[in-house]
Order: sequence, then structure tokens, then C-alpha cells
Amino acid sequence: MQQIHSINSSAPASSAAPLSSSAFTQVKWMTCLMFFVFAMTTDAVGVIIPQVVAQFQLSLTEAAAFHYVPMLFIGLSGLFLGRYADKFGRKKVILAGLALYAIACVAFIFGESFIFYLLLLGVSGLSIGLFKTGALALVGDVSLMLTATPD
Repeated sequence: MQQIHSINSSAPASSAAPLSSSAFTQVKWMTCLMFFVFAMTTDAVGVIIPQVVAQFQLSLTEAAAFHYVPMLFIGLSGLFLGRYADKFGRKKVILAGLALYAIACVAFIFGESFIFYLLLLGVSGLSIGLFKTGALALVGDVSLMLTATPD
């Protein structure tokens, strides 16, 4: 069986500790679950927009902000914060993104205004962009290790 190395830091694979088969399986499942959370939340926004329009008496442009604000922040965080996965390590960036996402989700309980919800959707987009960028970098690292020829 080909040896798999840990990607816990930004160190090259040749100097990292070996990653067990069960740990590798855990990385695959966690990555899958992260993308499931991302897909579930971005798809759910479209379903709640009519209810938000009715509750806050929004225009169609304001209602559309519920979808484009998180997407904008996902894109921007991927572009401008992706380097932190290299600087601090994939695991730390993924965990920071998930923690920020959890905080934003809990904060929705305390909201009562359109602007507050829009701000939280921006924070959610930022956090999704963080963990998505870290996870994609992790997937790339694992793919490189699996296709690399042993020395």
C-alpha cells in the first residue's frame, strides 16, 4: 500500500508524518460533510426568500441580496483568504471557517432585521469560503500524494 503523509501543516509531504488509513478515511468523510453543509445552506436560501420578502416587505433586488451576498463573500474569501491555508495549515483554516460558520448560525436566533440577517449571510459566506478553500487545498494535497511515485 502506498504511504500517505499528513497534511496538517504547510510542510512538504516528504517531511510530514505518515497518515494512517483510518485517518485518511476520516479526512475524506470530513471533506464530504463540509461540502454537504455548504450545498445545503446555499440551496436553502432560495427556498426561504419568498418568506423573507413577505416578512420584511422587500423589493426583488433586496430579496436577491439573500443569495448574492453569501456567494460574493464565498468568492472573495476564496480569492483573498486562500493563502492562509498555506500559511497556517489546512486543518486550522478549515476549523476556523467551521467555527465562524457555527457562530454565524447561532447568531441568526438573535436577529430581527433584514440588515442583520444580510450581515450574517456575509459572515456565513466568508466562513464557507474559508473552509471550502482549505478543503480544496487538502483534496489537492491528498491527490498529489496518491499520484506521486515513491522514491
